[in-house]
Amino acid sequence: MNVLLTGSTGFVGSCLLEHLTRVSSLNIETVSKASDTSRKGKVRTNHYLLDLADDLSSSEFLHNKKYDVLIHAAWEGLPSKTRQSNERNTKLSIKLFEKFIQSGGTSIVGLGSCLEYGDVIGQVDESDTGRNLTDFGNSKRLLASSLEQFKTHYIWLRPFYLYGPCQHSNSLISSTISHLSETSYDWMREPFVANDFVYIEDLGRLVAKLVSKELWIGEVNVGTSVTTQNISLVNLIRSYLGEIEYEFKGNGDIGLSANLTKIKRYLPDFEFSSLQEGVYAVMDEVMKIKG
Repeated sequence: MNVLLTGSTGFVGSCLLEHLTRVSSLNIETVSKASDTSRKGKVRTNHYLLDLADDLSSSEFLHNKKYDVLIHAAWEGLPSKTRQSNERNTKLSIKLFEKFIQSGGTSIVGLGSCLEYGDVIGQVDESDTGRNLTDFGNSKRLLASSLEQFKTHYIWLRPFYLYGPCQHSNSLISSTISHLSETSYDWMREPFVANDFVYIEDLGRLVAKLVSKELWIGEVNVGTSVTTQNISLVNLIRSYLGEIEYEFKGNGDIGLSANLTKIKRYLPDFEFSSLQEGVYAVMDEVMKIKG
């Protein structure tokens, strides 16, 4: 099965690439505006430097290669989510989907977000409707709807709060490391907000399984069903590094979490890492990078 992965040099795309290339039945090729580098420096595929915003080049590229599956992980501008960026990425993604189908492609994997649920609190199922969505959440919902309208085989991954090594500098792990000298948690913007944190490697494993088994099951929540306050994750990092943990009175773990209806149905043996397992694995890698 011939697979094209966009955004292969990004935080999510590089992890997907590592796991997809371990599946012998998949022939992976990648495209992005960046050079062919992987997070661990080990993955090597046929990589094409290409600006997908160039309509003519991307159209010819897709027709010449005859891919079976498109995995679209590119979203230019993150972590910024400005209205202008969202509009540009949405238009580009829909055009890419259309041209891929016109070129004979049969299956698409798209990357959504738990922000498609807006300000809903509690455990949500894939069929639940979002409420008071941000512009970014609305943009992702529009893309998910477009895949359904195209009537193609598709998977729309809806990851909750991803974490991992080499994440952007404003991520919770990066920020924690930057503020190790702080004796209070005043630097944290939302210390008591609870999130469903997902280890990036679990997303990679999941996508590899879904694609290799050709499970085109539509919208899929990717979360652990467990919510944890931000400050508790920070304390895990501080504990790993031998730092004094912040003292606080818990305000309860009320937040948005994933009901894993489809994963349990189609991949009943799939397990997510516990938060401690994932955070410690990330810190192991971070410390290796730091030397």
